[in-house]
Amino acid sequence: MHPKKPPVYLLPVASSLHVERVQPFIERARRLLEQEGFRVEGPKEPVTDTKDLRITGQNGLLLVFLASGGSSEVAVAASWGRRALLWAYPSNNSLPSALSARSKLRRAGAWRGEIIYGSLDSLPEEVLWEARAITAQRELRNLRLGVLCDKRKWSSLLSTYGELTGIFEMNIQHIGFSELEQQIRQIDEEKAAREAKTRLQGAMRENIEESGVVAAFKLYLALRRIIDERGFSGVAVDCFWLIGRLGLTPCLALSLLLSEGLLGVCEADLASAIAMKALATFSETPAWMANLSQVDFKKATLTLAHCTAPINLTKKAGGVRLTPHFESGLPLSLDVGLPRGLVTLT
Repeated sequence: MHPKKPPVYLLPVASSLHVERVQPFIERARRLLEQEGFRVEGPKEPVTDTKDLRITGQNGLLLVFLASGGSSEVAVAASWGRRALLWAYPSNNSLPSALSARSKLRRAGAWRGEIIYGSLDSLPEEVLWEARAITAQRELRNLRLGVLCDKRKWSSLLSTYGELTGIFEMNIQHIGFSELEQQIRQIDEEKAAREAKTRLQGAMRENIEESGVVAAFKLYLALRRIIDERGFSGVAVDCFWLIGRLGLTPCLALSLLLSEGLLGVCEADLASAIAMKALATFSETPAWMANLSQVDFKKATLTLAHCTAPINLTKKAGGVRLTPHFESGLPLSLDVGLPRGLVTLT
């Protein structure tokens, strides 16, 4: 499930000489936004004078549509000191007005935006990326993350990451082992086995017993219950501490959570949690953690070792393998066959 798009405040500006001529272009711009699922606010007719300028309830993306030449003065007033996109198109001297407005704002030190330019056949992709940036910022501010670790680790995390989580206004809360253990005890073994069979249908198994799969799936169900009950956006787990307590890994649990659009963070790494949330929001695709295990400079390749890749990323039958965990030999780890294509590493 993708986060809700921010509202767009579309502010059309124009010269008073060109109001009728540019109205169809303004309507076209509004339709393009609505077709992409944006809730569009702002006047439907162009603002031609700064005294008529009103920007109300603007808590999303400010998009100044320069409908004609002679509109730079109003565009400057609307964009002064604000993060705004100046939208220009190839008719009616729109682009010269946008360039003039940017020049004036730069000279005054009040430029905070970008110019976007293109035909009105489709919505410029910069609008979509700006919307995703706003959404990512909002999602990080509202992030509630449960951290599963012992008290000593929790104290260390607060000391190490306190300033960082404060900057992003994250709400992080401790999950103790006793809470997890209680949730696991409440899960019916047979029900967990049936659900695991359904969720992992088609997954190949290599040296993994059924009991290990069910135990790993019960851990997922327990973490999911905690997330739901406490209103978390996901969990970060001190993996090797948990392996020592349970005799199994959280890899499957984290993979399934990531597949559901929740955060599943290895090694209680709160800095990576922030990066993962931002990347997942930008790309509208799950992000996960991996180790950079090999570099081949001759072939120009990187090899990434992972055990928690989201299972919904594979596109082929049998694309998921359940194997023993590499470091511990315990159940279980995942090998997820990923499709070829562009990737982002951070």
